[in-house]
Amino acid sequence: AGAQKSATLNIEGINSEGVIDPLQLLKDVKDGKNPKLGKTVLIIGGGNTAMDVARVAFRLVEEGGKVIIIYRRTIKQMPADMGEIKAVLDEGVEIKELVSPEKIISTNGKATSIVCSQIQLGEKDESGRQKPVKIPNSEFEIIIDTIIPAVGQEIAFDFGGESMLTSTPNSFETQIPNIFLGGDALRGAATAIKAIGDGRKVAQIIID
Repeated sequence: AGAQKSATLNIEGINSEGVIDPLQLLKDVKDGKNPKLGKTVLIIGGGNTAMDVARVAFRLVEEGGKVIIIYRRTIKQMPADMGEIKAVLDEGVEIKELVSPEKIISTNGKATSIVCSQIQLGEKDESGRQKPVKIPNSEFEIIIDTIIPAVGQEIAFDFGGESMLTSTPNSFETQIPNIFLGGDALRGAATAIKAIGDGRKVAQIIID
């Protein structure tokens, strides 16, 4: 159990053919499949999954093709590890910062382009980061073959009820006795080392 479900991007046209799930793409490639992505692939997002997908897509695009990442904040504000971002840029992937998706244009149900807006950073929100604000009348269109929205991951439990699978503050134990949460199931999408750390803490709680 964990954050193995891709978050949904709620924009017009998101269900068009040619819009693919980032985690499904990574799984397909790991299983030896090589999906045809066309010449221009656009990835939406700024996390580690977006970077992973961009690097995989870069190996799958047709000869002479390109991979573009759009993100509504700046590159420095991306949640992805800087090493991941650097690897993406070094390979030749283009990152368009301060860009937000508005809607996907399709022809006969197949995505052909995406309309985006330019963004400027406004006042700081509760987290201390500047809020992305759309610049009026700044829309522009990008012609694409494939769109991959990698805008986060959600927790997906295939057992029990989600209301019971929550932990009390400062405890890893859920509402179901002797069932504990850790890693992505507790934190949302994070790193393996955090899951390992949670596992050690839970093991100590069980031992005590």
